[in-house]
Amino acid sequence: MAETPKADPDIRIRREDSLIKMVFEPTAKGAHIAEVVPFTLNDPEYPALLVLWVVDLGGTKVPLQVLTYDHETKTYIDGTEEVFQGRVPKADNPRAASIFGTDKGLGIVIANTGLDRAPFSRATNTLILPTGDGHLKDASRMLPQDLQFSHDVSTGVINERGDIGIYINSMYVPEYFIMRGEKLIDASADYLPNAIHRDDKKFTASELADVNGDGFADLILGSSDEHNWRSVIYLNNGSGRFDRGGPSELPRTPFPERKLQFVDRTVGGTVVDIQRMKLDEAQPYDDLLVTSNDAYMGYATQILRNDGHGEFTDVTAQLIQGDAKSYFNNTSKPYTWQLRAIVFDHGSGPDILTKSEARFEVPSYVFGNNGDGTFGVDASVVGSAITNAGSFGGTNMLIRLVDSTDIVLTDYPAH
Repeated sequence: MAETPKADPDIRIRREDSLIKMVFEPTAKGAHIAEVVPFTLNDPEYPALLVLWVVDLGGTKVPLQVLTYDHETKTYIDGTEEVFQGRVPKADNPRAASIFGTDKGLGIVIANTGLDRAPFSRATNTLILPTGDGHLKDASRMLPQDLQFSHDVSTGVINERGDIGIYINSMYVPEYFIMRGEKLIDASADYLPNAIHRDDKKFTASELADVNGDGFADLILGSSDEHNWRSVIYLNNGSGRFDRGGPSELPRTPFPERKLQFVDRTVGGTVVDIQRMKLDEAQPYDDLLVTSNDAYMGYATQILRNDGHGEFTDVTAQLIQGDAKSYFNNTSKPYTWQLRAIVFDHGSGPDILTKSEARFEVPSYVFGNNGDGTFGVDASVVGSAITNAGSFGGTNMLIRLVDSTDIVLTDYPAH
């Protein structure tokens, strides 16, 4: 794997550099921002911004925050109290969020890790539902209150009725729910294959995507350790039950097996994020974008092309130009990796954004679509993490984190 390409020179950016002014404060003392998730609430031009905060490495429940756009002052402000009906939900070290549609508006489910160091005390997860009148409510008590060590979450339509499947990647006991109207059904025991209930197989990433074009989401699971088990796909039988034959396997990550410097064992690559995408917008099935790391000392971004029947081929070398798609740290210093990838389609095909988890050593990237199915680096940024992108008043912007507590909206790179 190649050395990390040099990033652009804007090592620091100040809050006043944001294209839209941002006025907000952390929701807890010492908190920093884990993620910013844009979603449509009451304003079709300016998305609301869900801000996920965390203190240290978790272990403390921190209130969520929703920033809304004030047209009079042309500023994003803290609209949390106005948005939520009743109590404001909390999260403990939120690792991922997934947005899904309901008859009343958009719902959000958040996977919480809790304390990410010994004694790994775990946490409950967070569920937010729309009220139907433009507000949101905390529905977390609908989820099991058993403490979990959750690393990812994914949602998708699973049957003709339009029910929503919710899969949460707990590292101990996988959780799978079916959202049917306003009712949440715990389907973990009856609808998941017996093989993934075993404690010796752990999956750090998931995606509910339609891999065979039948209109229903199938379950893709990303391995936490490819040395011991592979990433797999379980097909939906049409009712939301993932037992349609045995699993097929995803192509491996590009990492070799090697011994961890932290503990005396051999490990393979770890899949940390899976996102569905369509390389051809006319196709009825999904391709996949995979982010992985090598014992937190390197990263890889992979594009997996679907043959339309759920068999995938790694086409990264053909589609992503240059060396930025992968990196291996040859030193002994850990935590030079990427946490997440985002697929952002701004009308001329999908672009790929990657979020660095080692902001001053590994850049965040924008891989722009060249229009011929290939991707090139349109931007590389150190000193801040690209956490998302969105359309704001008709203008595409990057959502970036600075110093872990500031959000800036900057120009989306022209291709």
